Amino acid sequence: MSNFHGVLAVLCTPFSPDEAVDYDSLRRLADYVIAEGTHAIVCLGLASETNRLSEEEKRGIIQTVVAQVDGRVPVLSGLQAASTPEAVRMARWLEADGVVGLMVLPPPGPVDMAGVEQFYTAVAEAVDVPIMVQDCPQVVGYGLSASVIAQMAEQCANIQYVKLEAQPAWPLMEALKEQAGDRLQMLVGWGGIGFIEALERGAVGCMPGADAIGPMRQVYARYAAGDIDGARAIYAAILPVLVAKGGNLQSFIQSAKHLLVRAGAIAHPTVRQPVTPIDDQSLHELDTWSRLTDKELAKYAVPVAVPHE
Repeated sequence: MSNFHGVLAVLCTPFSPDEAVDYDSLRRLADYVIAEGTHAIVCLGLASETNRLSEEEKRGIIQTVVAQVDGRVPVLSGLQAASTPEAVRMARWLEADGVVGLMVLPPPGPVDMAGVEQFYTAVAEAVDVPIMVQDCPQVVGYGLSASVIAQMAEQCANIQYVKLEAQPAWPLMEALKEQAGDRLQMLVGWGGIGFIEALERGAVGCMPGADAIGPMRQVYARYAAGDIDGARAIYAAILPVLVAKGGNLQSFIQSAKHLLVRAGAIAHPTVRQPVTPIDDQSLHELDTWSRLTDKELAKYAVPVAVPHE
């Protein structure tokens, strides 16, 4: 089995003000999360506005990040496709372009579980790299059952990971532990909400946005070293910012880009339209909580990722 664990940064897609992909910012962002301590990089996730990218742009992003990272950390990619043939074709070019793992979102519903199994099995059989099943019912419209995921992992040796996005994730996590045992490793997403409890329940990592990597890496490092109280203290310090980024995907993306601009990691906070913009009051709350969080993190010698005037 491969060994994806710890804190895996999901990169946003930087855009210039005209909404073109900003490849210079993308290179800078890859360097930024590596400097912040990420264990791996994930491109083309839900937080990457992937559904608003052309295939040419997706390939450009993968090739740019793989080249910029140059083997310093593993590079994985999300895979979102409406059909099985499209998913298989995309999986093959992603592997050919250098990614070492695929995070695969279920096809859009409605679809029965037999169709879901066929979709994942076809992708897994098309490539050699490890597959991460991404369960995100709040986006896809339906959730995956533990029995279906466990059966797919038994049938396909390279289905090795599950990313849990549902809130709460614990019912599925506990069912997977019972039904799949050690065949599957579990990580949590949705911005890092519930990271400590996930670790306590046996998760091997978390996949937050690129703006939160430094503190989340410290949470993981302290937890792995046995300093559970220290991990909880740092997580408690950053939790208000995670909450302030909002409970839906679009507010999370906009908030993360806002923080990354302030950190100097990307040049512009542009998102692709149409989207409902977060307003000035929400940005004020985000900035206020971020400043308070930085003061708390300073007590634990955690570097401040976002400078403040």
